[in-house]
Amino acid sequence: MARVNKTRYALLGILAHSPMNAYEVKKSIEQSIGFFWQESFGQIYPILKQLEKEGCLKSFKEKKGSGSETTIYKITSKGKKELKDWLEKPVEKSPYRNELLLKLYFGDHVQKEVLIKHLQDTREEVIRLMGIYENIRKFVEELGESKAPTTLSLITLDFGITTTKSFLEWAETSQNKIKNSNF
Repeated sequence: MARVNKTRYALLGILAHSPMNAYEVKKSIEQSIGFFWQESFGQIYPILKQLEKEGCLKSFKEKKGSGSETTIYKITSKGKKELKDWLEKPVEKSPYRNELLLKLYFGDHVQKEVLIKHLQDTREEVIRLMGIYENIRKFVEELGESKAPTTLSLITLDFGITTTKSFLEWAETSQNKIKNSNF
């Protein structure tokens, strides 16, 4: 069975919140699901056109301010049904890929300081992400219940915070093990 491109569901989900143009879709993805799901303009534009062709979206032209005309996409009832049907299906298992783990696994071909540096660099990035997650949490909580997806947004955010904390603990333990080993 052919794998379905999940980009279509990310776009349907974003457009289920409100109609927007392709640029706004990209920005919305970056500001909401971008920490666990990325899409490029090269993925977004063709899928928007395909979804429109299939009747899941409709588009119309709109002039924004004094700028040029832009194409606004709006989800249709068919698109909402497709999104709902996909949401109700079991989660498809995806292969997990992590370059840091790959480098650690084959790390006996370099000096241990290289591996410690990889772990330290990744820890610093994770600490940066933790700060972003905490700021997002404050922002979402300040929105309160006036925004419907608050609870669901917080659940996905909690995943990021929890895995980040776990990673930091693992990375510190791993650095110590590497420092004290003779692999």
